[in-house]
Amino acid sequence: VFPPPVRGTIDQQKIATYWAEISNTPYEPALKALQVRRRQMKLNDWGYARLLYATARQVYPTSTNARRLFMWFMMSKSGYLAKVGYEGSEIVLLLPAKQTLYSTTYFTVESHTGKFYVARFEPSDRADVQSILTYKGDYPGALRRIDMRITEMPAIGDDRQTKILKFTHWGKDYTAPVTVNRTIARFFENYPQTGYDIYFAAPLSSGAREALVPALKNLSRGLSEKDAVNLILHFVQTAFDYQTDDEQFNREKPLFPDETLYYPSSDCEDRAVLFAYLVRNVIGSDVIGLAYPGHIATAVRFNDQVPGMRVQYDGKTYVICDPTFINADIGRPIPQVQSATPNVIWAMP
Repeated sequence: VFPPPVRGTIDQQKIATYWAEISNTPYEPALKALQVRRRQMKLNDWGYARLLYATARQVYPTSTNARRLFMWFMMSKSGYLAKVGYEGSEIVLLLPAKQTLYSTTYFTVESHTGKFYVARFEPSDRADVQSILTYKGDYPGALRRIDMRITEMPAIGDDRQTKILKFTHWGKDYTAPVTVNRTIARFFENYPQTGYDIYFAAPLSSGAREALVPALKNLSRGLSEKDAVNLILHFVQTAFDYQTDDEQFNREKPLFPDETLYYPSSDCEDRAVLFAYLVRNVIGSDVIGLAYPGHIATAVRFNDQVPGMRVQYDGKTYVICDPTFINADIGRPIPQVQSATPNVIWAMP
């Protein structure tokens, strides 16, 4: 049904011909079915792009160029601003985003503002594109930029397993169960790196939330707000091994809360994100994310006076809580940054 792959050296005319040919196919039912599937799977914009790419692989199993042209067409018809570039015989798909994407090649496009990022959906996709020509045509009304926020976890599979996390709190050993989902971890495996606020605001999957949050609520039942926060702080500090992103992934990769629970190791930003989620959902306290030079931590606003180092934000006082400083109580930042003034990088809406 769909046009054959584009062959040979790419030029403006070949791209225009592909658009004209696919426009004359009965693509609308397929597009509507994909949009219904998106809603069923609760996919954000990036997830929808991944769904379109999976479809493109079925339509064009042997042609990467055709997949990217198919993606460009379907994203445009879905209302997203998308462009294609070309270099010799290779097509490049370009997608602008509402947020900044890091460690991602981008180009600027004449008559458009902002960055157009090179979309990569497979590990084999090139990350070193140096220069391209851009197809000049735009689809009228296709203006949306992809939004990297995760407002709900995708319903994409149920490859679950239960882990028992062991942690130490004030000299005593505790355990807490958590359900991790390998399918969710794979969804985020190659998620483009973006701002820390996206990770801090992300939810937990239902399986992880329904196992871990009640367990920590039970352990903190009857404790003061201060002691409950300390328990959660020590949980995040001691339940996971520490490794940098380079050591674990050979690249910079901030983790979403589900990933921190899934992988055996995590570093400072991953623990700060998970701690912030747990403080909000187990105790209900207000929390902010802090950035020091080379380090990420958090701070919590308490209802009562609590000793320790603190920061002011939006006219309120927050006490520093460092999920990476092993066995440290609230109010104690890791020694390497004690003399530094942190910047607030995320606050609860």
